Amino acid sequence: MRKKCLVATVFLCLAAGSAMAGGYEGPGLGAKGIGMGGASIGLADEWTAIYWNPAGLAQLQGKGVGVDVSRLCIDGSDGNGVANPTPNAINKDQEDVFFKVLPQEPAAFSSSGVSVRSKVWLPAIGGYVKKGNYHLGYGAYAPSGYKTDWKDTVGGIAASYNIEMATKVYNISVAKNLNPRVSAGIGLNVIGGDMEKHARKDVPGVYTYESDGTCDGNDIEWQAGMLFKPSNVLQLGIVYRSGSEVALKGEARVQYPTPSGTTTPPLTVKQEKSDFTRKYNHPATCGFGIAFYAAPNLTITSDITKTMWSSMKKDVDYAVSGSILKDANTTLDWTDVTRFRTGMEYRPNSTLAIRAGLLTDPSPVPDKAISLTNVIDVERIFYTLGISFVRNNLTCDLVYLHGDGERVAENVRYTKTTNEYRLAGQYRF
Repeated sequence: MRKKCLVATVFLCLAAGSAMAGGYEGPGLGAKGIGMGGASIGLADEWTAIYWNPAGLAQLQGKGVGVDVSRLCIDGSDGNGVANPTPNAINKDQEDVFFKVLPQEPAAFSSSGVSVRSKVWLPAIGGYVKKGNYHLGYGAYAPSGYKTDWKDTVGGIAASYNIEMATKVYNISVAKNLNPRVSAGIGLNVIGGDMEKHARKDVPGVYTYESDGTCDGNDIEWQAGMLFKPSNVLQLGIVYRSGSEVALKGEARVQYPTPSGTTTPPLTVKQEKSDFTRKYNHPATCGFGIAFYAAPNLTITSDITKTMWSSMKKDVDYAVSGSILKDANTTLDWTDVTRFRTGMEYRPNSTLAIRAGLLTDPSPVPDKAISLTNVIDVERIFYTLGISFVRNNLTCDLVYLHGDGERVAENVRYTKTTNEYRLAGQYRF
């Protein structure tokens, strides 16, 4: 029983997928699309069409380049603090990091609740060019990132938990007009991810518990889209992403004491170390979008998308299996989610555009899995506001995004607030 419970303390890359629940599937790419609430499947009229709908590249003439950088700030809270349970009370669904060895240890750290903050930069660059009847698009961007440091000391016993992760995408796409009112496009994404986690607990003069893990990997997914123009004031878009299975490879190490029933040293300290592979089931997505040109200077967009998060599972293989570093292959009981997005763009003149939007972000994560040491994921509504300036062939954009929400799971309150500040520019040759 003790070994079975200790396995649940391992956090090394088992939650890699869950950390991305609000990550890869964030608001999107580019200041224009995000400024309009992330509703751009039916519009897709910039280089960022490589993300929204590759068929949109067929609308672009000549060639152009664009850059985009955002400052993503996430604040989350866990009303239950960080658990330090006895081995037989470890919550495997919440990925408890620590376990109680000596009677004098606290049952939890920050037991009245813990708040964490993550601040990361997410850059993007890309462009497009027309070659004969084909329109090519390309880009590299970081759709998600997360970094946080937590620590607390109770009764002289110190604990800390750190995580840093990033997702990167490299894309190449091609589109073609099938006729004056229909275009089609396909794209190839190389998806890469890397993560580093560390947990430590110091009981002075008695023992130190420590667990580390680093991993990275990449895989390929494809996407396809179509754009229809039934009239001069209406565009309809559809897009599908295949999803993929990213094999994150890395090394894990853990040092832990064996509970002995005594309150004084010496305790038996064991160490395990192994290479491992964590398979992350990057989910498939599909979407439908509408762009309505309500007036020459007013555009309204709406999207609906579905993400098949139910494919998520915990699949880890260790080269050297132990009591804690132990293979796992179980489902996570996540659910598929449907998102709604809408926005508008108003152009009072030829050099200025004002944008606003709204998007929903339901959570696929079940109540039993919510925690600081696994993932804090709550249902949120995002609001966006953007402004664009055009001078000759140069466009500059600014966007602000805000979203927050809360969730009560098993009588514990969790919150998550996101603020994003985005600056973008593009030049048409």
